[in-house]
Amino acid sequence: MRRKLKIFLCSIFALLLVAADGIAAFAGGNDASGSSFAETDSYFYLSSYEEGAVSAGNLRKTSARLLKKYGKEKTAYLHFTYPNVRIVPFRTVKLKLNRTVRKVSFSSSAPKIVSVSRKGIILSKKSGTAVITAKSGKYTCHAVVTVYPSLGAVSERRKNRVISAASISQQRKDTKTGQTTKKRVLLAGSSSFDKWSTAAYAFPGCEVINNAIGRTTAGMWAGTLYEKLIVPYQPDALVLYVGVNDIGRTGKVSAQECADRVKRLISNVRTSLGENLPIFYVSMVYAPGRKKTWQSQMEANSLIEEYCQSQKNVFYIDIASSFMNSKGKPIKSYFSSDQIHPSTKGYRIFSRLVGRKVASIVSRGQTENTVSAAAEAASDTDASQTDQQ
Repeated sequence: MRRKLKIFLCSIFALLLVAADGIAAFAGGNDASGSSFAETDSYFYLSSYEEGAVSAGNLRKTSARLLKKYGKEKTAYLHFTYPNVRIVPFRTVKLKLNRTVRKVSFSSSAPKIVSVSRKGIILSKKSGTAVITAKSGKYTCHAVVTVYPSLGAVSERRKNRVISAASISQQRKDTKTGQTTKKRVLLAGSSSFDKWSTAAYAFPGCEVINNAIGRTTAGMWAGTLYEKLIVPYQPDALVLYVGVNDIGRTGKVSAQECADRVKRLISNVRTSLGENLPIFYVSMVYAPGRKKTWQSQMEANSLIEEYCQSQKNVFYIDIASSFMNSKGKPIKSYFSSDQIHPSTKGYRIFSRLVGRKVASIVSRGQTENTVSAAAEAASDTDASQTDQQ
């Protein structure tokens, strides 16, 4: 009886969180450009969790195995719009099918981990992995739901980031007169920067702070994230990689809207930190796993490049062309197994082109607004550059 009461109370609590935190957006909704930091907590938790803040290797292996098993369903007549759901305990998400069908039934392979209602609304109860099955006549499809354990450690990680930022001004004031200090380069953006594990070594002579957060959008950073994770750090240079998730996560944000969000982010940072701060925008790469969004990304890149050229101390770094072969197609070896994020070879390109160029401009005060990564790549031959696929 107590157990049933506990589950009932958890269900009510989860429904309240849906209304408060906008968890429906996580299930595939559009990201509001002015999202508050509270609304982005779930995104931060999940991305940081995947980066190892909390160990869950077994969960990842299980979900990867199941996704491989049901991965071919993406082209089936009936399939889930989002077949891979990652969530924390006591949350609800409504699963969506690619088409409307008259009669459909849902079931869970592990109801004690994830339960599902007749309308396809799942409730996460404890950590583990479950497969949600939808049946409609002769058609069947599956969604893999991974529930990660309590993320208190991740919350503490975020808290430490913000607290450490508050002391940076005082640290600089305490520096003795005449003592040389390294230029502080701050990275902000989504998972391609968040996963850049060698970023600390990519900017010669600079102190690197990587505050990128996986799954975030330009709208989130333009909302309140910039106030939490950029402004307090008072960087000497800011490097941005945003916009990919605005277009790629939902497919509902136009190139113009994506560019406007990036402009708003840069404008907000300018207002807070002044016009003398060099800001670098790294162009979106065209990942093989997101082929449908290439055209929108190309248009957004073009609009953002035009904007950068019209602004003082705003630099556009064209790295996308260095990820393409002579036929204009992405070099697959430059992307990891998910065909979305850079591989080790891809991050070598990041380090060589983005890292060195930013470091040189910060130290020499270069005034050009567009930096062609492709041009530099031609003069800096790399063995992996010959890998044309």
